[in-house]
Amino acid sequence: TKSCSIGTAFGYGGGFKNLNGDPVGPALGGAGCNRWGWYFTPSKATLTAGISGSLIVGAGQNDISKGTKAGTWSASLSGSQVYVQYNLYDDDTNGHFDLAEVHVYASCSAPTKCAPGDYTHVFPSGTLTGSSDATYSTSIQVDGTCSSYYLILHAKVNEVFPKSATCPKEAT
Repeated sequence: TKSCSIGTAFGYGGGFKNLNGDPVGPALGGAGCNRWGWYFTPSKATLTAGISGSLIVGAGQNDISKGTKAGTWSASLSGSQVYVQYNLYDDDTNGHFDLAEVHVYASCSAPTKCAPGDYTHVFPSGTLTGSSDATYSTSIQVDGTCSSYYLILHAKVNEVFPKSATCPKEAT
């Protein structure tokens, strides 16, 4: 088998808003926010109870019908720690996916930049290797007392194909 980069994934689920405000806003106003993807603004109580959704690759223009479900995500709050977990599919029914990079924004305030490399937690390329990184968990310290939180869940995703297959073009 071989691992092929298939593109960018964002966390999607109930209560989402679009980064660019189209069609569900408000848009985030920072640099790089005019892109597809989603963010969440759960209350402290909601995040303490936990939220979850799907990781979707390549849903350009926020159209989930264009995307591929690569797995799931979950987030919860305990004290000042936001716990995030990514679980990519690794089976013959849903596909075999692998994390190449993980970026999470978790804060009391809206981001001023929406480029994933500028998020509060960056697990960069080269630290997730091979085709066995189907799960990832982390905790992120959020300073201050928040009545609501801003969360963006992002990843670069690979898919495992037979060695003889041609890698597909990355989804945008």
